[in-house]
Amino acid sequence: MKLHKPEQETHAGKSVQMACQMLGIPLSRLADHLGISRQAAHNMQSTKRINSMRVESIAEFFNMTTEEFLNLPVSQISAFYRKNMTQVRRAIKDHNDPRYKEMIAHSDLVEKLIKELE
Repeated sequence: MKLHKPEQETHAGKSVQMACQMLGIPLSRLADHLGISRQAAHNMQSTKRINSMRVESIAEFFNMTTEEFLNLPVSQISAFYRKNMTQVRRAIKDHNDPRYKEMIAHSDLVEKLIKELE
């Protein structure tokens, strides 16, 4: 699998830290998922580069693409917004809510504005 080169230099460890903070997931849960010690997960946060297979596993754990995960330090607000709105969109669509199209239009506008501010 070829990874897309991010627009800016990434720091995988900062991405781990930010994902845990944004999603309210303890680092210990990520450590359990990866089958590593909590200390190794803690040390990972200061590591700039993490091997691609591990990055894919981490991104999957956070329900993100590898590109979204690696770009968290660069585009943290829009990534967080997009992830949460994806879940909201699914929930509303699944309930056949008539306001679905209106909500999509509003969320697209908000995401565009956030990207412009970043």
